[in-house]
Amino acid sequence: MSKRQLLLDAALDCFVEQGIDATATARIAKRAGVANGTLFHHFPTKQDLVNALYAEVKQRMSQQLQEGLASDTAPLQQRARILWFNALDWLMAHPKGLRFVLQVRQHPGQGQRLEQLEAWFPILVELIEQGQHSGALAPVPRDLALALCENHLLGCAQFFQEQPDKAQQPEYRNASFNTLWHLLEHS
Repeated sequence: MSKRQLLLDAALDCFVEQGIDATATARIAKRAGVANGTLFHHFPTKQDLVNALYAEVKQRMSQQLQEGLASDTAPLQQRARILWFNALDWLMAHPKGLRFVLQVRQHPGQGQRLEQLEAWFPILVELIEQGQHSGALAPVPRDLALALCENHLLGCAQFFQEQPDKAQQPEYRNASFNTLWHLLEHS
């Protein structure tokens, strides 16, 4: 494993355990088993490290989102449902990633988050655009639609992390998607 990856893994553990602001870069370097200078060689500032880790977590999640989306000819709601559960299941399987993303959302310096969402999740942008073009989804500005999707996803994932017995109950899982769909659909 590269030193850069060791640093990212150590940062994830430290940030989740102590919080972003409370974590010293020296602690991350020590946990990764590298010198402080090595950390600053790869990440000149702590914010650079936070940004790189955030990008990595979102990239990993993005890779799983398209599983099961073999055909663009499937109905829009079916493709959206698959995408939703892929994202939700990824967050449930990666609780550290979820906790870190929730922290980053509260941390200063993340003003470009929605622009990053468009880059990391082009399939979501495509589904929203197709749905709006077909009239199935309300003509909500794209950045607002993305924010609604992200906020609802993270809220549901956090709810299921805190109440794991409900995470696999079809009533709750289906309600998590149906609520978002009804929020975005054109009436």
